[in-house]
Amino acid sequence: MALRRDPEVELIDPARAWMALRRRRPDTAAGAEHAEIERRLRQVFERVELILTPTTPCEPHGHDGPGDRVGTELTWTFNLTGHPALSLPAGFTASGLPVGLQVVARRHHDHLLPSAADAG
Repeated sequence: MALRRDPEVELIDPARAWMALRRRRPDTAAGAEHAEIERRLRQVFERVELILTPTTPCEPHGHDGPGDRVGTELTWTFNLTGHPALSLPAGFTASGLPVGLQVVARRHHDHLLPSAADAG
């Protein structure tokens, strides 16, 4: 599997769509956001087999919890859309906290993830 860097993709924060789905409450704005997230991911997966992202967009928090900081945007996006993903250890911050690399495949291509994990 060859790695290449394609142009960055700007995703929408999935919080509203995720929460509407979890609450099982229809929400027109959330539905529109969900559809736009799906559209953008379809475009990406027309060009690549895997997407690599940080597991979270911010530094890990300590044992006291995240406080006001929530870093679920990248994991919720793929949970919302049903894309298979895994998180791999990817090193440590300067302060010694662990960071993860998320590997995401297009739907129904779960079989790509184990070999991507082995390559890491």
